[in-house]
Amino acid sequence: MQAGTLDQRIELQELVQGFDDYGQPINEWQTYLSAWAAVEPLQGREYLAAMQNQTETTIRVRLRYRPGVKSAMRVKHGAKLYGVTSVIDVKSTGRELVLMCTAGGEAGLPAMLRNEAGGTAWGTLQSHITET
Repeated sequence: MQAGTLDQRIELQELVQGFDDYGQPINEWQTYLSAWAAVEPLQGREYLAAMQNQTETTIRVRLRYRPGVKSAMRVKHGAKLYGVTSVIDVKSTGRELVLMCTAGGEAGLPAMLRNEAGGTAWGTLQSHITET
């Protein structure tokens, strides 16, 4: 990996869950780390779902290896937010990470919010996912 290719600043954010003084659940995105990365758009598509046009964008993010990065996180790149769909330790050397990420539709949700049965835990977290 050449350092010159890591020319864009990103933030990796994780969802922190807890309870307020009244026992109500609190879900808040907090920055896990900031890093220099290479952000490469791979695919974009439009489709019809729930009688509305939806868009979905897939990107690849390359950065130096950082321990603790999980698919339950999201990437903030400028004003855009992307859900991490997979975390790859290139050649298992602990030197480089590749994050496959999506934005738009349900695919942009972090893995912890996707439900294999087809539903999501989207509900009250929608505003947290889409905030900028």
